[in-house]
Amino acid sequence: MLKQSYFYLILQLFNVFVGLFVALFIARNVDMETFAVFSIYSIVLALFTTFTFLGYENVLIRNVLHWKKHGQINKIKNLVSNAIVSRIVTSLLLQIPIFIYLFYLSATKFNNEYFMLLCSFNLAGIFSALSNANGLILKAFNRFVLSFSIITISSLLGRLIAIVVFLHFGFDGFILTLIIVPFLTFIISVYFIKEFFSFKHISYKYFWKFKRYKYFIFSGYLNYFKVSIDQLLVSIFLSAEILAVYNLAKKVEDIGRTVISSFFEASLQKLIFYKSDRTKSVQYKNKIYLIKYIFLAFIIFFVLIFDYFVGDIIKVLGLEHYKYLDSYLIIASWTPVLYLNYKIESHIISLFEEQKKIFAMDILISLFSVIVALLCLFYFPLEFIYLNRIIIATALIVYFAFYYKKRFNGRF
Repeated sequence: MLKQSYFYLILQLFNVFVGLFVALFIARNVDMETFAVFSIYSIVLALFTTFTFLGYENVLIRNVLHWKKHGQINKIKNLVSNAIVSRIVTSLLLQIPIFIYLFYLSATKFNNEYFMLLCSFNLAGIFSALSNANGLILKAFNRFVLSFSIITISSLLGRLIAIVVFLHFGFDGFILTLIIVPFLTFIISVYFIKEFFSFKHISYKYFWKFKRYKYFIFSGYLNYFKVSIDQLLVSIFLSAEILAVYNLAKKVEDIGRTVISSFFEASLQKLIFYKSDRTKSVQYKNKIYLIKYIFLAFIIFFVLIFDYFVGDIIKVLGLEHYKYLDSYLIIASWTPVLYLNYKIESHIISLFEEQKKIFAMDILISLFSVIVALLCLFYFPLEFIYLNRIIIATALIVYFAFYYKKRFNGRF
């Protein structure tokens, strides 16, 4: 099981690095405005994946094996069917605001160009949301390997194929390939759950069951505002060229966050087993903190080297035409350092705090993130707007340290 977990971690990290490679390769070979179109593709997919979620998949993850053991197959079919249909319904509802968003971008950022191409992202968004639902449903049936393989490997291979297509057919072929990938992922994943899906199992009673899990659902929505709202705001209020540079810096931040999250979330999960044994929980937590400080030393070392050679790295990558990129990358490189400084406390809180209190906390952090991002976008020089990520992360270090000390210091 441990070897399997390490395999997942390595494959996930490899997927992230491939994503960075694809972004850098495309950025090198197109102008800033064209690369901004690719950035919008990522924004649209994130919107669909986040805001089509109504919590059915989490109900399945918690109950499917128990229901299957006791022969409650119809209940499973009802929830699976409603989970998929709810994604379709919410995806259709999202079409209107996202259509308006894409029309606005086409008119104000691209001189009324790319509109049809941007609208095609909606199709990819729908199937990306459905694929996400199918992946979670497969996890509910304890088919983690299959779920992980379909979602991650298809994404990884799809990006690599898109690069090959780009070399032969240009940027439009590249984007078209990325649009097709979520559709193919959905077709493959739905094959493995088709026996549990049928429109005749759609029930009004089950469709409204998501209201019981509203705090959990809205916390998922609010997480978008904590992590990704800055990129959406940049796309709305600033130029396509700035969005392109911001997206590249975000890729650097995402790598650091993924490495830290993947390792520490898996490690901290074990605290649940020591919940009733304070001595063991303290000993285990101290080991985690020791690993954190080792991680921190290595990350700071690599960040310092990266920042020192950032100009040379930009030249080698052929990205000199991206204005302010050196400043953005230097700032972005320090966000994982700050993230690591509050990751342990924040994850322990997420594991053991009451759902209502987590929801209230998420509202507070989301509002703060939006306000800071807007202030930086409107009042900071363009070269330094990425500092919003530093300000937010620094505030979260203080906030989570205070909250943890107040609520959990005597428990772990």
